[in-house]
Formats: sequence, C-alpha cells, structure tokens
Amino acid sequence: MKKIIVLFVLLLSIGAAAQGTGNSIHFVVKETGKSKVGFLTEDGKQSVILSFPGKKANDLYTDVLLRTVRMFKSMPVAPQVINGRAFVLSGETDDMRANTGLSDVSLVSLKYNILFEFKDGKIRIHAPEAPIGTQTSLGTGSTYTARLSTIFEKDKEAITKIEDFFQKLIESIALPNSDDNW
Repeated sequence: MKKIIVLFVLLLSIGAAAQGTGNSIHFVVKETGKSKVGFLTEDGKQSVILSFPGKKANDLYTDVLLRTVRMFKSMPVAPQVINGRAFVLSGETDDMRANTGLSDVSLVSLKYNILFEFKDGKIRIHAPEAPIGTQTSLGTGSTYTARLSTIFEKDKEAITKIEDFFQKLIESIALPNSDDNW
C-alpha cells in the first residue's frame, strides 16, 4: 500500500512539473480610477509577464500567433502585428446573459483588444481593453450600447463570466498546449 501511495505522489509531482513554467494569467474587472472600470491583475497591475526560459522571442511570437490562428480559424479581425515583437488581438466576446439595468435581461457582447509583447524568454500580456460592446434585450429585441462599467455595477455574475472568457482565451493562446505537439 505504501508503494502505491509513493508511486501516486511521484506521478503527481512529475505531472505538475510537466505542466510547464507555473505561469499564471488572471485579469479581473476592477475600478481603475475615478469612475472608470477595466481589467487589471488581482494585485492591480495592467499586464502579466510570463517566463519561458531558453525560448527566443521570435519562437514565442510564432507559437502564440499560430495558436491564435488555430483557435479562430477565421480571425474576427486580423491581428495588428510588429513582426516578431508584438501583436494586438481584436475581437468580440461571445454573447453572455447580463442584467444591465434595463427592465429585462440582455445578451451582451464586448469588443476587445489584447496586446501581446515578446522578448527572449518572456511574453508580456496587457490587460484586455473591452470598455463597450452591444447588448440586445431579450424582452424587446432592441439593441443598445453595452458598457463594461454598467455591467460591473449591475451584474457581478456576468462580470465573472466575462473574466472567465478572457482567462480561457488568453491561456489558450499564450500557454503551450497539446495541439503544439503534432
């Protein structure tokens, strides 16, 4: 029995080491200043720096850009690129249910930009910029401008969904995954 437990612990530690660099990406919606709401890290920073020791900037750039193309198949907007140094991913979130202060629930979709920068051994990911988008009332079918600040004030559950959307999007683009090994 002890051998099985030791083997299990050994396999878990090997699996944890294989997960990669321990890089963490998590942006949350917070008040960023006088009457402004936006994305920041939990400790209030506007970007996250991921470490990939031994990787050249151009290799990191190519890997991330390739994962982006794979993810979207048909890019919503072609990324703005500075070859080998940076690119801006622009797009629109999936429709999410949110209470935005109207008399009924709406579907909200936010337009976003995310800047990725590359140096040897590092990727810097700037907080998503997603201040506005569209909302469609499920009751009337009317379409309005959606503001992240309004959603932040009215519907914390929707904010959690928006944060989760960006966390999954950025992680699937920035971190190596099984699709890289073919």
